[in-house]
Amino acid sequence: MGLDSEREEENDDERGGKTASSCLMCCMGLLAFPLVLFLLMWNEKHFVCKNKVVLEAAEKAVWVECDAGKTQDVFAFFTCPVKQSSLQTFTMAAFNGDVDSNVSADIPFSFTAASGSQLVEMYQCQEECTRNDKPVETCTYTMVWAHHKINSNEFVQTKDAETARKVGCPAFELVPSGNPESPRNLHMGSSTNYADAILAGKGNDTSYTINHRLVQMLAPTEPVPLSAFRAAFMGPLDPSSGVNPWTRPMVLAASRLTVSVTGTHLESCAQPAQLGCIRLSFLQSKPADVSVLAHVSSAGEVGPQTFSGGWGCEASSKQWLLPTKMTKDEMIAFLKEEGQSSAWVIRAVGIILSVLSVFCVLQPISAAADIVGDCVRIMPCGSLIEDKLEGMVDWLVCVISLNVGCTCSLLVIALVWAFMRPTYALAALAVAGCCCVGAVGAKKEMGTQDLRQRELRRRRLKGGDDEESGSGSETEAE
Repeated sequence: MGLDSEREEENDDERGGKTASSCLMCCMGLLAFPLVLFLLMWNEKHFVCKNKVVLEAAEKAVWVECDAGKTQDVFAFFTCPVKQSSLQTFTMAAFNGDVDSNVSADIPFSFTAASGSQLVEMYQCQEECTRNDKPVETCTYTMVWAHHKINSNEFVQTKDAETARKVGCPAFELVPSGNPESPRNLHMGSSTNYADAILAGKGNDTSYTINHRLVQMLAPTEPVPLSAFRAAFMGPLDPSSGVNPWTRPMVLAASRLTVSVTGTHLESCAQPAQLGCIRLSFLQSKPADVSVLAHVSSAGEVGPQTFSGGWGCEASSKQWLLPTKMTKDEMIAFLKEEGQSSAWVIRAVGIILSVLSVFCVLQPISAAADIVGDCVRIMPCGSLIEDKLEGMVDWLVCVISLNVGCTCSLLVIALVWAFMRPTYALAALAVAGCCCVGAVGAKKEMGTQDLRQRELRRRRLKGGDDEESGSGSETEAE
């Protein structure tokens, strides 16, 4: 009796846990489902409004020459060479000036571009631990270039971990604080800066002035070659002189840096790298030509163009820039494709999330079937009945979730299009109506043909009966 009561209590606890978890999932689904539908609605509205702006730009923008003197107060498209003399000079202060005002003097390095970025990394010890159903974690240690300080104070402190650190991270135990601090005069990680403005055109007096907002569309992606600066940097830290790479505090200067063999990094250590070594790399955007779709004032200054609203879309101001030479049609096609790609991604994600939300809402049904199955299990062949019951309910929940989630998602998408683009919605309804009419017509035609075949079969059968009766009469007469 005691054992049976304990089992009964365990079963009750298990059923209670299933019920609680299913109710929690149901609440999460009820909360997530309307949010997902709202996301789909916003996505369609955003896509329609963005596409409307692009179509209006394709219709109203006029192609102009690379001469701002001939262009006055017009919504224009132009593709012109960038005046290289108008590019900004980026020094170390452009990325680290707020940390150390003397950093440009300590590290005499600069490059000219429309935009630039700096990446500062430190060679550090990294921990990765896995449990794999074991009571004790198994940790491995490797040396990596990281753009932020890895907090070694949180490392596992066991004998096995210490042994693994000595193997994976040489000299780590020699540093009192573990992974050292970052240099005092540099920003760890990535820092980006943009020119205030650049010029595009054939002459200084007749070039278009590209504003800062457009320049921010020129993301730095091209590595800055550093080989030309090799003579300005005297070499890395020398451990034999008593100054190790992990010595802190550290202020990096030209005397502590060298250009890497590949010419892509400034390094504070000779290879192979050691714990605490610092390396810097730079990216730039230095386009030869730009294609711009924007409003051009009488002074040749480029700014956003105002677009009217309507049909659920608000009035907006837009301007575009691409770092390459292209025609107006090519730029319009690129903007359309860009908007469609992001819209389709959100559509796919939204439909999947809506299906999962409905699945969560229906979890109490699956939990109830599971509990009923537990009760049925005590009957003869109960295990088989339990498996069939739970499998059937789970299959039914999946089918309902898929149908309800997809239907609601597509309905929201269709309603947005019906409100914002009635012409497209009517066209879609017309196509659907034609399909329905065709299906009904095909069904009627199939029914008519079936009736004809039945009539022919009946006549043939009747004709055969008449022939048999006629031959029988002739026999009797003989």
